[in-house]
Amino acid sequence: MSRRYAAVLGAVIRTLSAPLGLRQRERTLARLLADFEREGVAAIDTARGALKLYTLRSAHCASAARRFFDDEPETLAWIDTFAPGSCFLDVGANIGIYTLYAALEPRIKVIAVEPNGINFGLLIEHLAANELDSNVTALCVALGARSGLAPLNMRQLVAGAGGAALGDAARHDDGFTFSQAVPCYTIGELVSRFELPAPRYIKIDVDGTEQDIIAGAGPLLAECESILMEVEHRSAEDIEATLEGPLREHGFAEIEDARRRGSGRNRLYRNTRFSA
Repeated sequence: MSRRYAAVLGAVIRTLSAPLGLRQRERTLARLLADFEREGVAAIDTARGALKLYTLRSAHCASAARRFFDDEPETLAWIDTFAPGSCFLDVGANIGIYTLYAALEPRIKVIAVEPNGINFGLLIEHLAANELDSNVTALCVALGARSGLAPLNMRQLVAGAGGAALGDAARHDDGFTFSQAVPCYTIGELVSRFELPAPRYIKIDVDGTEQDIIAGAGPLLAECESILMEVEHRSAEDIEATLEGPLREHGFAEIEDARRRGSGRNRLYRNTRFSA
């Protein structure tokens, strides 16, 4: 329904602006778009404080803002448990929904990693709009099992879109339309090279390279208390072999209650070295 209305409104605007000269028409449309963008800011009242999110950049952005509390309540509840003075690593931060929420607690240091340049740009705008840049280190890089330059293959070139895949093999998938070169680091090298704090909490929301990110964390996993990971579209056998098995070797066990709450897309793993 929303697509139909959008098409009708677009046709009306094109008809009304048709008599204008090309330069005047483009200036008018630019001003119209700017007016819409200024109005398209969602003010979300959270228990930690207010957040501003741009809703008119894409349908993905509008949905993320309007479903802030309903989409992944288990993620919000997990962030609420973070200890003051700790570091949160948001891998696949997208436009910054959970980075922003965590950063509303000024005693939490956030490292937001988002390789998609389009999403990263809006992440930066959200940090500026909410004046949260002082305790967020935002990096347009990817994380994996080794460092180097890698292609990030995308299906949609719109803000808020997911479904990107890192690596040369994914280039041959017919569903991808664009490839962006990105610097890739292991978590260990990222922390050491740029003198970042070791993350106590890690969220991993990527498509298919979760096991590489875990492998690249190495000894730093001993300092990590919990990891929230999206496992949607993975079979139980795949999750066990590629994710849960390696995590158990590092002392992590699943908190199964988290699986049954909220979206069902995520699983939460806690380091047994930390007291409950």
